[in-house]
Amino acid sequence: MLRAVIDELDRQEVLEAGAVGRKTKMRKHRRIPLPSVAPVVIEVQRPGEGVSSFLVAPRDMSSSGMSLLTGMFMHPGAACAVTLKGLDGTPVRIGAVIKRCRFVALRLHELGIRFNADVDLTRFIDNPGDADAQWAKSASTPQGAMAIKTGELMEALRSGAPKGHIEDIIRQLFIQCRDWVA
Repeated sequence: MLRAVIDELDRQEVLEAGAVGRKTKMRKHRRIPLPSVAPVVIEVQRPGEGVSSFLVAPRDMSSSGMSLLTGMFMHPGAACAVTLKGLDGTPVRIGAVIKRCRFVALRLHELGIRFNADVDLTRFIDNPGDADAQWAKSASTPQGAMAIKTGELMEALRSGAPKGHIEDIIRQLFIQCRDWVA
């Protein structure tokens, strides 16, 4: 299910970029979709609590940062470190800062972290240039789209969104369910 949500987030990002007439957001470093959602450890400096460690799922990575999915909100601006397994199997701890945290779906939040110093992607990803081709072959799943739409509905209900907005989300969710079952 997590892979489905990541694939749907990637698909939506491509569609949004195309809708405004550009291939991708203007970024200094190219992001590489990660083929595995095997959890990685993030240590976060939490205000008044010290350092806490969590398992998170990686989404993508660039030489300057990465996107991670977590089951809880984390405060932007917090110092953190992520431990990744290098291609040789050794753990590598990378210092970073949480730049953003947004609600995605169900209980998932997406973190954007910026590394304190650029990293060499070839330490973690075999042939980073091939990653885009591998990602392009994967198709978004209906489960991912429905999980994100359900999350939008829950957030709209929780925040007291206007009735028309809630009805639009329900209509879109119904169409996705109908198309998936058909």
